[in-house]
Amino acid sequence: MKWFSKRRKIEDDLLLEKISIKTLNEYLPVKFSDLAPKYLYEGYGDTITNEDEIIFELNNAGLNYIGNLDNIIPDNFIKLIKEHNININYLGILRLLLIITDLDSYLEYYVQYYINDWDIESMESLNDFLIDYGITYSYIQDFLDKKKI
Repeated sequence: MKWFSKRRKIEDDLLLEKISIKTLNEYLPVKFSDLAPKYLYEGYGDTITNEDEIIFELNNAGLNYIGNLDNIIPDNFIKLIKEHNININYLGILRLLLIITDLDSYLEYYVQYYINDWDIESMESLNDFLIDYGITYSYIQDFLDKKKI
């Protein structure tokens, strides 16, 4: 029980911290510990620049503090990751949270910054998960088609 109390205290203290790779590396393993190791592989992807990019993405979405991030995580998020048997890293978790929180804003951001860097079409495999949040892959594709991408 002491471990849980300590873990909870660390998380509570972190809620007041500005988002940085250091604070994300303290917060994410605690917050998403129920996903490890079966569904979660730690890290932010293949390149070190992903760390800087995700901080920029979070800040661009108005998430400047760990507490802001904590507030957008739906209660059923971890449960649905497990139900849909999704294997994911921290970069994927954070981007999914941004997408389910404000899809249109994220897609506008994607068009502006990432269209040539990563393929959002890889999200098609997450369609069933996204449907649980009222989002369909066809909506994403239609949005991008309207932008003539």
